[in-house]
Amino acid sequence: MGKFILCSGTRAEEPLRIEMTDTVLYTIEELCYYFYQHIYLITEEFFNESVIEWLEIQVKHKELADKLRQLKRNEGTVKDMVISVLCSTDYYTEREMKDLLVIMNKMEGLPLIKRRKLKADIYVGYERYMFAAKEYEAILNSKEASILNAEEYGNLLHNYGIVLLNIGSGAEAAMKFKEAYQSNQNPETLRQYLIVLCMMKDETLLKKELEEMAIPESLYDQVKNVVEVAYSMELDNSYHHMYRKLSELKEHSDVPRFFQKTECILQKCIDEYRNKVS
Repeated sequence: MGKFILCSGTRAEEPLRIEMTDTVLYTIEELCYYFYQHIYLITEEFFNESVIEWLEIQVKHKELADKLRQLKRNEGTVKDMVISVLCSTDYYTEREMKDLLVIMNKMEGLPLIKRRKLKADIYVGYERYMFAAKEYEAILNSKEASILNAEEYGNLLHNYGIVLLNIGSGAEAAMKFKEAYQSNQNPETLRQYLIVLCMMKDETLLKKELEEMAIPESLYDQVKNVVEVAYSMELDNSYHHMYRKLSELKEHSDVPRFFQKTECILQKCIDEYRNKVS
């Protein structure tokens, strides 16, 4: 998890699996560390009965579990629940907990829609693209989206475009980048839009957009160079090497090894894709 964690409590036989970040936890100290590192992802929904039962049964913190249930019955805040967990162990110092409180207080002052955007942006950072897509869609379809200014709205669409590109929807990603640029006027968003258009290889659409948006030739040349470099780098990645190996096996009629290698590559692709969209 990125830090050496000295755990003195009970180690769970069955770990707590946190799907949103693909994380597995075995101790109360690891849960505390998770809170500290992912505080923007922690909502009321996190403290469901399965998490509370894990604390009670797997890591033997019955008193803490009872307190969390009581807080839920009394509509306690996320901050109350997080602090209750942190105070159940000596993993963090009082100073560190106060620092975390400052962050949570700032979060409470943010409108819900901006907190949701933070959450979605963090999902993107963890390559949990389906979680991010659901959050962005919910934000865009909500009435509260009207409180976002043009730049904020455009930045949200920009990030949504990144998500769509990573789950294999190039045409939709291009539409989001274009719409985003119309709102935020960010040169990076325009650059991303042109890169996606080049990747789509739709020369008619690309020419039309270059003319209508009056794209400087220097910017287009820069984007073309980025795409060409990306394609050349693609030739050196591990997948391309595997594909070349398959071609060699096919040319030499090595059928058993060909199918064995194909199965390994497919499984690797499936696992990586599921991780991104689940």
